[in-house]
Amino acid sequence: TPKETRGHWRIIKPFHVCAHADPLLCPVLAVSAFLRHLTLLSRHDPEHERLLVNTKLPGQEVSSITFEQHYRRDQLATHDFSAAVLSYNGDPISVDQVLEDP
Repeated sequence: TPKETRGHWRIIKPFHVCAHADPLLCPVLAVSAFLRHLTLLSRHDPEHERLLVNTKLPGQEVSSITFEQHYRRDQLATHDFSAAVLSYNGDPISVDQVLEDP
């Protein structure tokens, strides 16, 4: 996918992520926990340090291939998400139930 550039400089668009009232759905807490987890891992395994980069500098972003390899190796090796989803025996949940206000 081509990246947006202006005058051969990469365009970096700032964005603002708001917290969600439900901690299980909060993207801010999710990213914060993910970064804390990576920081703790990087102290023990130099291989994880390459995922901690300064994303404000052009060219220092983590590539999708790096993330995919890390995710597959560290997550999918220990968790069988397909089996967990396919073995769900609870009542079906409709989209209307998910979208209803509590």
